[in-house]
Amino acid sequence: MSRIPPIHIHPLLWLMIGIAWITGSFWDLIIIYGILFIHEWGHGGMALFFRWKIHSMTFFPFGGKMETDEFGHRPAIEEILVILAGPATHISIFIFAALGQNRGFLSPYLVEQILYYNQIIFIFNLLPIWPLDGGKLVFEWLSVLKPYKDAYEKTIMLSVCCLLLGSVILYMNIPFSVTPLFMIAFLLYENKLEWKHRTYQWIRHLMSRTQTLRYEPKIQPLFVDPAERISAVVKNYKKGYQHPVYVLLDSKTYVVDERAIVRAYLNGNNKPIMDLITH
Repeated sequence: MSRIPPIHIHPLLWLMIGIAWITGSFWDLIIIYGILFIHEWGHGGMALFFRWKIHSMTFFPFGGKMETDEFGHRPAIEEILVILAGPATHISIFIFAALGQNRGFLSPYLVEQILYYNQIIFIFNLLPIWPLDGGKLVFEWLSVLKPYKDAYEKTIMLSVCCLLLGSVILYMNIPFSVTPLFMIAFLLYENKLEWKHRTYQWIRHLMSRTQTLRYEPKIQPLFVDPAERISAVVKNYKKGYQHPVYVLLDSKTYVVDERAIVRAYLNGNNKPIMDLITH
């Protein structure tokens, strides 16, 4: 069901708004969050176009986030287009600023600020850090190469490594810059939560594979040993693929439907895969 999602503002952002008002940087904050709002609605507009269910949009002190259950469970092309729709809005912002300067309805100072923050947000958002768009693109790329669970975990690990490296570089070059350090700390906390909930995300992905898909997945057979455990088999499942599982047992080849294997795993069955054939 497509609908306009509710918009939430994090309590710390209200605090930042108050500080910006007192310190005289309120208009800078307006420009920054105006760009972020347009950016998030780039994602939201494309998601609604594909009839994704969006729970909410939340704006934090250091960015925005669209809450949806669809990432990881839709065709790769849909997910990539939703991800890229956010960065694509920065082109329209650049055009708006250029027109404002040429037509004279924006002051040179305002145009300079818009272009500066637009460029910073665009570049920062494409860094390979979760949950930024760059981190999500890394996940899409790894999902082509690796099973879902492995791709998800490696995305978070790469994200944390980039954040730690960024902390070192920042400290060596701008040791007393407080705002970027708070931003890195916030993103590290977000990645900590993602890592903590990785099993939950994995189970959600498996559950989605038992439902009727709204797209035609690619077929990739898996050939497994009859003694291989069910838990080991499901860890080989890749996003966007359907895996008929071939098992050679007593000189015969059996095909086990991946949904039957997933249901067995979700029901706590971790016996050898041949158990699903012999029973």
